[in-house]
Amino acid sequence: MCHPPFITMTALVNQSALWTGLASVAQECVVLLVFFATWSITRSYSQTKAVDPEKRQNQKTKETKDPVAIAKVIQQLCADQFTRALRMYRDLVKKDLDKVIVEESFYTAMIEAAVRVGKSDVATEIIQRMVTNGLEPSSAFLLSLFKMLAARKLYSECVNAYSTFGVGHSPDPIVYSCLVLVASEATDVSLARRIVDQQQMTSREALPLVRAYVRTGDWQAAVSLVQSFLTRGVIVENIVLNTALAACSKFAAAVPAMQNLLDEVATFEETSKSSILDIVSYNTLMKAHAKNRDVKACFVLLDIIMKRSAPDGVTFSTLLDVCVQQDEHDLVSVALERMTSSGVEMTCVLMTTLMKGFARSQRLDKALQLYCTMKAGNVKPDMITYSLLIKACCDQGQMEKALQVLEDLLQSGCT
Repeated sequence: MCHPPFITMTALVNQSALWTGLASVAQECVVLLVFFATWSITRSYSQTKAVDPEKRQNQKTKETKDPVAIAKVIQQLCADQFTRALRMYRDLVKKDLDKVIVEESFYTAMIEAAVRVGKSDVATEIIQRMVTNGLEPSSAFLLSLFKMLAARKLYSECVNAYSTFGVGHSPDPIVYSCLVLVASEATDVSLARRIVDQQQMTSREALPLVRAYVRTGDWQAAVSLVQSFLTRGVIVENIVLNTALAACSKFAAAVPAMQNLLDEVATFEETSKSSILDIVSYNTLMKAHAKNRDVKACFVLLDIIMKRSAPDGVTFSTLLDVCVQQDEHDLVSVALERMTSSGVEMTCVLMTTLMKGFARSQRLDKALQLYCTMKAGNVKPDMITYSLLIKACCDQGQMEKALQVLEDLLQSGCT
């Protein structure tokens, strides 16, 4: 049966289109296959190339059975990955594998990292583990440890480390200065004093201990410490003496001990040809006498100062203030004469102190007389002076005089 020619041509065209479509689909499948194969290979290669360093390190660590090698890895991690380092270290501790680690650099790195991140309990844990493992740290390691803990103000931890290890077989002398500071700040003054006495330390090295005595109010111990230096023939530095006197000045019962200490130091100065006492030392005792309202003792001390040193404005300000407070107005004149003869210039502070005392004792006339002396002389009143006088005048009903002082204030331009 014969088909018409146009039917044959149509069939051929349809077959050709079908094959073309199939070829196109096949080509697209090949392209997709190549794309996914390339993507899969590239992804696999990238993952292999960019393995997480932490995972890779963990894999290596797991493969490594040598605790010393693991310790080196931990030591490196302490620089910036302390949490990981601590976890790996504790894994060693659980298995008792840390007992073979004896390198001090490892423990230094661990403790330093723990202190740096504020985990003092971890530092203590590592130190205790060293004790358990029977390690005996060197003197250099202990000095570094003490300095590290002291720098972070971990004073109690430092004292505990000292109690645990001591200072080693050949300690550097500086370690004792560090321990005195640490013990004093930790309020373990008995330990600090024992170290000072055993090591025959200088007074400057014992300054933290004296300051601790001031904080605790133990003036007897402060005086005893200074006396121990004098007994040993050690020159007491001025700042140490004045700090010890400051510890005494807060207590009325300590004033006689202050006087005795000054006399002992003065005798030591004569025999050793040294200079320890200064006007601050005497003024501290003067203030203590004034606090006890002992005018007579203040004048006796002034005579001593005139012989041994040179009084200053603070000396006479304290003396004048106690005289006014005790209504010893005749002695005020004597004090002023002594001040003039000693060459101490009258200052605004001194004059205002006197006025304050006169105002407190209801002697407004004396205060105003002193004010007139200030205006006539070279001493210029300040805002405190004007305010004091205006208030004193108002309190005693002298309004005209208060207004006059106020007018003086406005004209002076004082601010």
